[in-house]
Amino acid sequence: MGKKQQQNEISIPNLLKEVSPGFGIEGPLGGQYLHFNGEWIWAYNGEVGCIAFRPDSIPELYGSVDGKRLAHFISRAPKPDDIRFRLHKKNNADWLMVKSGRASVDLKWIEDSPATMPDSPARWKSTPDGFAKAIGFVAHCCASHITRPWLTCVHVKNEYVESSDGMRVIRHELESDFKGMDTLIPRNIAFLLESTGVVKIAPKDDTVWFKTKKDTMIFCPLVTGKYPNIDPIIAAGSDVEKFYLPFEVESKDGTIKLEDALDRARVFEEDDEELRIVLEVNDGRMRIEAEDGVGKYRESITLKEVPADLSVRVQMYAQHLLDLVKQGQEVECELTKDRMWMRTDKWEFVSVIEIPAE
Repeated sequence: MGKKQQQNEISIPNLLKEVSPGFGIEGPLGGQYLHFNGEWIWAYNGEVGCIAFRPDSIPELYGSVDGKRLAHFISRAPKPDDIRFRLHKKNNADWLMVKSGRASVDLKWIEDSPATMPDSPARWKSTPDGFAKAIGFVAHCCASHITRPWLTCVHVKNEYVESSDGMRVIRHELESDFKGMDTLIPRNIAFLLESTGVVKIAPKDDTVWFKTKKDTMIFCPLVTGKYPNIDPIIAAGSDVEKFYLPFEVESKDGTIKLEDALDRARVFEEDDEELRIVLEVNDGRMRIEAEDGVGKYRESITLKEVPADLSVRVQMYAQHLLDLVKQGQEVECELTKDRMWMRTDKWEFVSVIEIPAE
């Protein structure tokens, strides 16, 4: 790892937020541990690791400590701008005392830690503008079942990113080419990178590395294998029916926003499961439906600029459509008997969506 560069000082509470995705039950010593390595502080849980620069407010230390307990205390510190670290001996053992105002926590310190911080890549590639948002957008379409490991990942390939769960496909064009790039990013890592704002990437041996706007480094094991070729799936044929799906509709009740309707439908969204909605266009009206075992939501909106004989009924993830709606555009749609393509000028993505049984 190279020498510490001049960085903007990060607060201790924000530092713990940066590395907390690396906490877990796996990894060296168990992923709940936070490791101090001189200029660096890091955590790794077997799936994702996070490495951050040590702020000057923390003394140079070498060893490991229970990171979850430390993070819990720091997030609730009486004086978050005044947190002090001190190593001391007690009962022939090393302890780390962390004090903030009237409160303190004493945690057992492991000086001879078996955890070894991995070396970061020597060369990085800057990500194209909008890369973090793009991988977060397509990650909603990844498969969740590990029997198809490649489909649980976002595929990054030169000029685009794509994902599929076996029934739907989304491809998002990047704003500039990512020359020589062909790698897989696990779904949960893609969401993490979207929230942190990844600006650089570096595949290295059996890992993939990322650097965020705050210079935190994130790494994860490389998923091996070749991603399926989805070009034949997303290629639209000549026998398609075209229409536009508006995001705002003027009615006698005023302006109806599709974003608001989707937000109302999310009352049926489970904590651990993304909401699927049924979107139907029939007889000049658009209907949105969502349901679970205890209830059902339905909203009907009259459309003015769609063919009266158009009949469409598709199932899709609400988040896909919501992400598009927030861009304030309309979607160009193409429909065949078993597939539906959706495109926008700004995002330039294609989605293949299943048609549910009536």
